[in-house]
Amino acid sequence: FYLLLFIKMSQTLSAVEMKATIYYLIRRGWYGQVASLCQSQIGSNRTGIKGKGMLEPLLVFWRAFALSMMPANIEGNGGYSSSNNNSALQEARKILETSFQARRDMQFPVTLVLLHCYKRQQAGGVADYETIETLSNELNIAEDVTKEAGLILAARFHLFTGDLEEAQRLAQKVLSMNSAAGTSGVHSVYELEAVTVEQWCYALQYERSGSASRNQMNDLRKKVSSAEGVLRRCFSSGSGESNAMDIDALMMMAKAKQLLGMYGEVFNILNQVIAMHGGFFSALGDKAILLATAGEWDQALDTAQRLLDVEMDHLDALKVIAVHSFTQESQPHDSVQKLEDFDGALKTKEGGGVSCATRYLVESAQLFASICCRQPRALQICASILERVTKLNPAISNIKPEDEAQVFCQLGLIHIMQGSGMFEKAMKCFRESSRRDESNVQALEAMALCQLAEGATDDAEAQVELLTLMHGNLSDPDFAYLQALLIKSKQSRRKDDPTSGGVTAADHVNALLQCKQQVLGRAWDLNLSGISGTSGISNGSAPDSAGGSSYMNAFQNLLTASPDFLMILASDFLEHMDSAASAVILPSTNSLLNSTTTATTSNNYAGGGLGAGSTYMDTSTLAGGLTAGAGGGLTMATGLLGDDPASSSSSGMGGDSGGGDMMLAADSSQAVQAGMELLGRVLRTCPGFIPAYVELSRCNLGLGQHDEASRVLQQCLALQPHCSPVLLALAKVEASRARTVSADRVLEQAQASDFSVRTAPLFRLIKATVRAQQGRFDDAIAEVEQIVALPEFSFSMGGAGKGSKSDNSGQSASSDLLRSSLGGGASYADSLRLTDDDKVHVFVTYSSLLSKARRLKEANKVLSQAKVVFAGSRQEVQVLVAASQLYVEKGDFDSAIRMLDKIGHDSPTYSRAQLVKADIFLNHNHDKEGFTKCYRQLAERDPSSRNLAML
Repeated sequence: FYLLLFIKMSQTLSAVEMKATIYYLIRRGWYGQVASLCQSQIGSNRTGIKGKGMLEPLLVFWRAFALSMMPANIEGNGGYSSSNNNSALQEARKILETSFQARRDMQFPVTLVLLHCYKRQQAGGVADYETIETLSNELNIAEDVTKEAGLILAARFHLFTGDLEEAQRLAQKVLSMNSAAGTSGVHSVYELEAVTVEQWCYALQYERSGSASRNQMNDLRKKVSSAEGVLRRCFSSGSGESNAMDIDALMMMAKAKQLLGMYGEVFNILNQVIAMHGGFFSALGDKAILLATAGEWDQALDTAQRLLDVEMDHLDALKVIAVHSFTQESQPHDSVQKLEDFDGALKTKEGGGVSCATRYLVESAQLFASICCRQPRALQICASILERVTKLNPAISNIKPEDEAQVFCQLGLIHIMQGSGMFEKAMKCFRESSRRDESNVQALEAMALCQLAEGATDDAEAQVELLTLMHGNLSDPDFAYLQALLIKSKQSRRKDDPTSGGVTAADHVNALLQCKQQVLGRAWDLNLSGISGTSGISNGSAPDSAGGSSYMNAFQNLLTASPDFLMILASDFLEHMDSAASAVILPSTNSLLNSTTTATTSNNYAGGGLGAGSTYMDTSTLAGGLTAGAGGGLTMATGLLGDDPASSSSSGMGGDSGGGDMMLAADSSQAVQAGMELLGRVLRTCPGFIPAYVELSRCNLGLGQHDEASRVLQQCLALQPHCSPVLLALAKVEASRARTVSADRVLEQAQASDFSVRTAPLFRLIKATVRAQQGRFDDAIAEVEQIVALPEFSFSMGGAGKGSKSDNSGQSASSDLLRSSLGGGASYADSLRLTDDDKVHVFVTYSSLLSKARRLKEANKVLSQAKVVFAGSRQEVQVLVAASQLYVEKGDFDSAIRMLDKIGHDSPTYSRAQLVKADIFLNHNHDKEGFTKCYRQLAERDPSSRNLAML
């Protein structure tokens, strides 16, 4: 099929366009397509295009070269069919040895490719030392007798295999030969090709110059900057038809502009190529990628569709469409289908996808893993792409050990994202990665992550110390996040064993802030530099030596500032938010409870560190940003990076703080703002990210900003009206402000959209709330009892108090705490999960419903068990407040006050407790002094304008 397709395509290609297409495909590492394209034209005169016959020796040569570059375990790729008894390498040798015997002018480049074939066979364990020595001795003689045409082919060979110094030497030799001939300033075709090759070498040297000195960098940058002028001067003085700008020269100019960050100029050059050479479809692919990277999705999709009309399995076109579906639409099933189409094209066109450039495969898997919201099928596809790469023989397939290590490392990270059941396979991948490249820091960091997930905190801490000892103080975001997780694990262990350490929640927030600063700073630096090559696969690997998949810096900002990583980081920040205000409103027999709950919610934590001069985020600005992102007018760089992270990290953290080292409300405010900022960045770039909308609405609901929470969810419903997780989140918002009819209607819509959602614990919790607000307490109790019967609640509800906790509870809690960050069902991607705040609401709601049913003994037992479950956690104070409210229900106001007194000054719920206690003093104890004392303590703890005004 692909042979027929290339024959059809070649009928529209001129000789110039065909040659440029071959160069482009080799540069991308798509050797199977090169072999198919060349084979479709060898010996064919069906088109009659002028100059096509002169290309036949070149077609034979480049077909043999493409076969020599294919992986050793693939014999038939992309429509090309090798003989039954020969591998691709053997067939390449046969072609070269039989087709060019009488062509002395081709002896030098042919000998180079033959030598390359024998060396690859030697690397695979089949050595022919005598032939290798003979060919090596022939090279110098062959070079001396070779004319310009052969030298140009040899220079191209070295360019495409990564030997840039040799390619430059041969190109300069061609230029010196023409200079000696005295052509009076008129450049020949060969001289123009030599100049193009030389400029490609400068561009690729600059792309690889990360470790070069500043002077070397500046020198290379000057050469790259002058590339356009050099090429245009040479071609303007060309002889005959050669004065028309060559396609490969134009693509070289586009590459130079891309390296310099001049993307507007890149578009102009690509448009020029498309207008002048309609058969060179590769320019359309580059244009589609650039438009998508710039956020111009409408134009990108139109360009991609033009490509698919010509070639229905064009990789770049399918990739753009799949990325658009994941990031801009909220249609998960359609997105996965489009990813399957892309993977199918990889398998079909390149014999399983493995003869594509290694870097292209790794970056594609990494990209889709970061934007797929951890959908199981999408992660499975990403893992299968990398598994195909790991099956190659690296010695024969030109894969360097460090690149092979990076493939295993990325595969292990995807296994982590697949959930806790894949941690063992992930650990094996990281060990393989470390075995192939002992200096691979990412593999060592990932092994420590797995150790933390398995509860081996001491081993992980030792691994971190070893990393610090070997590599110094690492400044990459992965290491910063690893340290934050380590602090989190120590903090969890400290709750079970107070003598185990002295870390606090504030330490965890500070570690997360450092990680946020580094990940956004790295993405910002990349955006300013415009230089690719940060994906982990080195630019020096032979198959990708001429640019590989980063030829147009495709989606590099998404790869650097991964939406998946930003979502996890935001979720960790938001764990420090006091979500008491998101508690649903249940009718009470005591008027004090209703008034207190409503007042607390409407006051938005009055006195809790959110004074008149202290806000978490300007939500109107955020909403505007979301709308702009959905419209596609913002670029990916602007969406993900926003302002310079050096200035944004400290902005907006205002408000009067309480000071000290404890986790006060000001610290919580800083964590919440950081989390909301990250969610905003994700949504501005990926407005189709459903979990981001749900998490942002949860955050707004926790702050008592019901209108903003509802508005965020409505924006998602505009993209996907039948999204059950978003509908459930909206029902929760409506129930939290006692809009019972509206909440019940939205629940019915969620069930109609996805009937299976009715068994989700979150659905049952919201339904129980709505039934309680409707006065149907028996139905509400039945719903809650189905929740507490679930296995995740069996450790608390199945036993009696402390007896239900095992001796290993500390290690288990530490492990469970980290799994939500590393992967598994409790990750951010599970929008129907019960958060810790939801779980404490289950206990509180159950207790309140039992109290209303006058089953006070059972209500007390539920709260007693809740105290055990949430002992030492941030949710413990919510249990204490609920217990005090239960005492108020019974009319035991003194016990209620004693319960509220247990809530310390450092608790985020301290403000709410003081308000409840003040109402008890005033309305029941008629103690005006105690009433004013509560507000005086609020003002002393946080002298904000709001608290002073209430006092």
